[in-house]
Order: sequence, then structure tokens, then C-alpha cells
Amino acid sequence: MKKALILLLVAVCLLQTTVQNIFSQTLQTKLQIVQDGRPLAKIVIAAKANDNAKTASAELQKYVEKISGAKLPIVTDESSHNGILILVGPSKLTEQVANLQIPSGRTKDLREEGFAIKTTVDRIVLAGNDESPYLGTRYSVSQFLHNLGVRWFMPGEVGEIVPAMTNITVEPVDITQRPDFPVRDWWEHARNNMAELQTEWKIRNLMNPYSVRVFGNPSDGSIGKYLPKDQFDAHPYRILHSNMIIESR
Repeated sequence: MKKALILLLVAVCLLQTTVQNIFSQTLQTKLQIVQDGRPLAKIVIAAKANDNAKTASAELQKYVEKISGAKLPIVTDESSHNGILILVGPSKLTEQVANLQIPSGRTKDLREEGFAIKTTVDRIVLAGNDESPYLGTRYSVSQFLHNLGVRWFMPGEVGEIVPAMTNITVEPVDITQRPDFPVRDWWEHARNNMAELQTEWKIRNLMNPYSVRVFGNPSDGSIGKYLPKDQFDAHPYRILHSNMIIESR
């Protein structure tokens, strides 16, 4: 009886060690998406992907090609795919990833913004809350590219730094990131296509140029839009109309 019990305990210990090793290897798996300038992965989006996911997948494809010369194919979740898959935006495949929580929804408090980056043995998830005005999936791809060494110091191609690599390997990661400040933007004058370039630059640096749609746009004389009219006279200064004419008392 004692011998049988000892053998059972040894078997349990060996099984536990094996499971721990497998679990550890799963967490530590590195995923190579480009080798010697050749693509080893596919980008997968939902068959009815939202605009953020479509733009983010094209951005990922563009910069991976700039980095390595390899153009990762973009496919949808309508059919099955083998090998390493980069899941951009919520889809049928992200629903199958265990313990994955992609920020979602929108309430009047506007604190649901965020994104997730998670790797498994053969998946890389880049997805976030895309409920307007949020840009979660775009942020996820921008952060992923930032982890690869891409930088955007100024709007436009002149302000970007793209490393050169013939091999791209992704380290294990499991993060969910949410901003501390819901408003991350400023308003500026722009000429020609500068406004468009600045919008893209802001998004790539995790700002939200579309927050104006729900928060309004702080600008010259903005207090006239936020301060109740019956409070104007009680304020140390009088704001006339909604411009910068200020009368001191």
C-alpha cells in the first residue's frame, strides 16, 4: 500500500512538473512573423470589420513591409487559416482566445477607452474599443509597431523612424492599456494636407483627435460655452459673446 502511494505521489509530481513546463513554454513562446525578408504570418480581420480595423490592418502591413520588405497578406475570418495569425480588431478568432478581455462599450462617463495586445502559441491579438470616438484597435497596432522600434516624432513621413530588419520576432506579451486622460488632443490651424497628417500623427502617438465629437473643442472664448449664463455676472470677469473680449471689474 505504501509503495503504491509513493508511486502515485511521484506520478502526480511528474505530471505537475510537465504541466508547469508546458504552461511556461506557452507563455515564453516567441513568434517569428518575418524571416529573411519573407512573411511567416497573416493579418486577419473580421469579414465585416469596422473602419478602425481596416485602417489598422493596412497600417500594420505597410510598416512591416517598410521594416523588413515582407508584405503580410490581409485575410478575413470567413475561412480557416493555419500558421501564425495576427488578429487585428475584434473577430470570430479573437472570441476563441482564452482570457482575452478587449475593452468595449461606451457610457456617459466615457471611461471605456483602451486596447489589448496578447500573444498565444500561434496568435497575436491587436484589438481595442472601437466604439466612436474611440480608436482602440488603431492604438493597439501603433503600440505594437512602437514595440518594434517605429517612431513618429513629427507629422508626415519626414518625422518617422523605421528600423531595418530582415527578421521580426515578437516577444510574449499580455497587456491591456487604458488612458488616464479621456481628452488627449489640441486644435490647430493647418494648411494643405497638414491637418490630415497631424490627425494621423496624433493617433499613432495614442492621442484622440476625435474626442472633440463628444467633449467639444476648448478654444478661444470656450468658457462662454461651458459656464452657465446666470454665472456670468457672478464671475470676476465678464465674457462677452463667445470671443476673447474680457472686461475686468
